[in-house]
Amino acid sequence: MFLRTRIDFINNFFDTNEVDEIWLTFSDPQPKKPRKRLSSKLFIDRYRKFLKEDGKIHMKTDSDLLFEFTEEEIKAHKYKCHKLTWDLYGDYHKGLSEQEKKLFEIRTHYEKLFTSKGSVIKYCCFSL
Repeated sequence: MFLRTRIDFINNFFDTNEVDEIWLTFSDPQPKKPRKRLSSKLFIDRYRKFLKEDGKIHMKTDSDLLFEFTEEEIKAHKYKCHKLTWDLYGDYHKGLSEQEKKLFEIRTHYEKLFTSKGSVIKYCCFSL
């Protein structure tokens, strides 16, 4: 299922242990409001209510600020980091399985826009 909604209402759409994966793709890095970043503890605690115990959170971004923040959050809160790269389509891409490569062929409008301008795409996958 794909859901597009204001994040403030996310808990109204899912029941406990209902969601396998969450994808945070090119969200606003919120330079002046770290609490409003979608990988902040505030939002992770919301996701925790409906994400399955072994569920995963994926993030793709062009923002160094947001990615560094997320990497720090993973470490600070001892989330289990499955994959993390500062250059998804560089050398890291060569080490992916065919299934993973196929998954990353799916690109959002913003990802296409940013990569066409030379931005490096960062990616991480973690669980709580």
